[in-house]
Amino acid sequence: MLNDKDQNIIDQIFGFNGHRELVKESKGLLRYLIDENLLTDEILGKIFSGVSRGVLENRLTIYKLFEDVSTSLKSKHKRYLLE
Repeated sequence: MLNDKDQNIIDQIFGFNGHRELVKESKGLLRYLIDENLLTDEILGKIFSGVSRGVLENRLTIYKLFEDVSTSLKSKHKRYLLE
């Protein structure tokens, strides 16, 4: 479980005001969350919500992020993203 400080970092990167360049550089963070079983549906939802609200460049950046970590995603994460 993430503490408030860690959750704030996630919000800064992937939240409503997150920046595309931060998302580009977050692959290591996302892999860490996956490897340490800290990636929750809430975090996945926050990341993926940028696809529905962002401009094309931002959406492509998020898709690329998921492509880069796709081999690390666990079954429960893949199911969440496909729902």
